[in-house]
Amino acid sequence: MRYTKLALTMTCFIGINIYAYSFTGKIDSLFNDGIQDNLIPGGILALNIKDSISYSNYYGLSDYSKKIRTTDSTLFQIGSVGKIFTSIAVLQLVDKGLLNLDVEINHYLDDWKIHNPYDQPVTLRNLLTHSAGFNDRFIGYQACSNKDMDKLGEHLAKRMPSLFQSPGTEINYSNYSYALAGYIVAQVSGIPYEMYVKKNILFPCGMLNTTFDMPDNYEEINIYAKGYKTRETFEFVKNYPRNINPAGGILTSAKDMLSFVQELVDHQTLLSNTSYKLLFSTQFRTHKKLTGYSLGFEEQKEGELQYWVKGGNVQGALSFLIILPQLKAGVFYAVNTQTDNFSTILNRFLKSQFDVASKNDVINSDNKKTAVIPSNYEGFYRNNRHNRESIEDFFSLFLNPIHVSITPNGIVNLNMDGKSLNYEQIDERVFQSQDNSNHYLTFNMIDDELHLNLDYPFSGFTIPASFVKVPEYKSLDFINTYYPSFLIPLVLYPLILLIDFTYRLFLVLRKRISSFGKTDFHFHIPLIIFFGLFTLDILFFLVPIFKNVEGLATGMPELSGHFKYLHILMIPSLVLLVYYLLNYWKRSTTRLVFKIYTIIFILSSCFWLYFLMDWNFFLVIY
Repeated sequence: MRYTKLALTMTCFIGINIYAYSFTGKIDSLFNDGIQDNLIPGGILALNIKDSISYSNYYGLSDYSKKIRTTDSTLFQIGSVGKIFTSIAVLQLVDKGLLNLDVEINHYLDDWKIHNPYDQPVTLRNLLTHSAGFNDRFIGYQACSNKDMDKLGEHLAKRMPSLFQSPGTEINYSNYSYALAGYIVAQVSGIPYEMYVKKNILFPCGMLNTTFDMPDNYEEINIYAKGYKTRETFEFVKNYPRNINPAGGILTSAKDMLSFVQELVDHQTLLSNTSYKLLFSTQFRTHKKLTGYSLGFEEQKEGELQYWVKGGNVQGALSFLIILPQLKAGVFYAVNTQTDNFSTILNRFLKSQFDVASKNDVINSDNKKTAVIPSNYEGFYRNNRHNRESIEDFFSLFLNPIHVSITPNGIVNLNMDGKSLNYEQIDERVFQSQDNSNHYLTFNMIDDELHLNLDYPFSGFTIPASFVKVPEYKSLDFINTYYPSFLIPLVLYPLILLIDFTYRLFLVLRKRISSFGKTDFHFHIPLIIFFGLFTLDILFFLVPIFKNVEGLATGMPELSGHFKYLHILMIPSLVLLVYYLLNYWKRSTTRLVFKIYTIIFILSSCFWLYFLMDWNFFLVIY
């Protein structure tokens, strides 16, 4: 009997190890294939399945140009995965009774306060579930160098966004919310946020290499992984220090993240059981059918299984932290390129191994509650994560726009990022994906605007996201198609001037007129002035901005700053142009065709000023 038990134990042990070897071996193969296929330069992995697997590894190159290999100590930027450290820091202080998740956050702010025009208070629970209702500011969240970094509190005070909706209305991703939560940790604990995390999270977990420090010349130091864009080859992307570290400023290694993943699976050191439940249970959803947020993680649902993911995406780096509490398993990996081709492949494999692969169950027609789908659902939608009060309002149009159409048989079709997704109605304003029955979308009227909320697909997982319908004339398609044509009369002015000069020269040479006509050429003066201002505006204000949109994270381009008030001079120039038109309209020597062109020129000029004002470029609000 004793030998039978021993044999069974040995069999189980061997079986577990065979499974572990097969599982980790397949992941290793996927990483190596990704490197071979030029999908990634390199990466790191940490995997823990309780009582079965504890495994970390490193792959490929941390520096593609110098061919420096990744090691178990190479530091990768993990972006928003770092928000989990902020969540844990908050929950630790909740465990100690120093913070309350449902108290107005201004209670914890001494030097300045959040301006909230709504009756509903902003709480820490709102901050950690991205439901505070903040406008999202992008410009200036990074610094050009470490010496240029703001102190956290000073940065949050001077770059405070307004609230555009009542707290607790819906999910809109917010870096500011997590930066503010980290600042509250510092205020209540009495030590800087970074020091608090090191002392209370990193050191207890044995994460001795993990750091917030990124030298200005980090690309010259071998321990730091260099980030890349994927082009024909890998193109180095310079990253910069963040003014808001609590929103994602950590750099870490494979062996350190293995310790962290083990802690999140085993729940041994950092938090009470109550707080771990808050970290791994839904704390806010925009709608009961949609996925939501815990106090840190994005909820994932596949059938009866609920699990948790946090992704991080910064310039030149992409990472994922996946925790499956029901299976007592966790995975972390990071790669040093920001494109998600490889991540989509790896995430699908991980889901298949954990038996959470997407199942396209047939929608039960008996449970459907159909209604007439309002035609106003059709149209263009923009991501609700943007700043409505700055030039960021314009650039956010390019952030995952969606076009919604309704087929004759009542299917809602979403076209986004070149992909087409179909949803079938199951209830009033609620639709279920035909591609994955675990995914939903809803429509809702909020503050007289039509909102679309959905489980937004990303790299094989989903992110709770909100979109708002925009008028067609403000849609990205309309802007790309028609805006340039509205400016054609302005752009063509040098050609018109040349034609007019050539025509008059021809008449003088043929002796049909005695001179060029001094008065008529005076008429060109306001056109030349406005066209000159328009040209300067394009070349020295807008071009530097549009050439490096990602660079706006460190602030406005210096050249654009020198010309930011040039637009104001266009107004008196336009008034002068209208005056000249009215004054010379009755002059017989001014040809009708030129008068008509001038009217069109004025209309085109008015459109240009409207564009600058409507998208906050006029006074350069950022």
